[in-house]
Amino acid sequence: MGNSSLVIRRLVSDVTVLGIDPGLAVTGYGVLRDGRYVAHGTISSTPKEPLSERIALIGRQFDRLLLKYRPDACAVETLFFKAVGARSVILAAQLRGGLFYILGRRRIPVTEITPATIKLTLTGNGRAAKSQMQYMARILLGLPRPIPDHAADALAAAYCLTKRRVVTSAIRRSPVVRRSSSVIRHRSSVVGS
Repeated sequence: MGNSSLVIRRLVSDVTVLGIDPGLAVTGYGVLRDGRYVAHGTISSTPKEPLSERIALIGRQFDRLLLKYRPDACAVETLFFKAVGARSVILAAQLRGGLFYILGRRRIPVTEITPATIKLTLTGNGRAAKSQMQYMARILLGLPRPIPDHAADALAAAYCLTKRRVVTSAIRRSPVVRRSSSVIRHRSSVVGS
């Protein structure tokens, strides 16, 4: 086991992971390289614009991020809504589809991770509060001050992916969307094909 662990660490050390928290009003992103903080931020759109223009605006800015940071893998939290109307879920899904298309076009593998798995990885508690997540993201990544919620969520997803052995296999495979809880299952469709 010692040799395989060494190989996995070596492979993970050269990986750039982009975490995203897609939202139509605010999309958060976070970038880790070698498991260390590189950047974070948000992309915003205004509700006054037509939906297609909002998605296109976020998509263009997202594409620029991909060119700038050249991620090897992308982590995104699975959709999770409670007490939200169907319209909000549909709008979020449309944006995710657009971003997944861009990632697929650039052949960047996407791993979806459940909120509980991300919380468990960061805090040791799968039901941690947002404030605990924000605090642990800052501490684990050595950030001096609080960061926007959506960017913190994106960094948390990226951190979770870097801490899993999935990173090495995600980079070697063709870009498929993977869903994660405690076990990774592959979807049959390929994003961007």
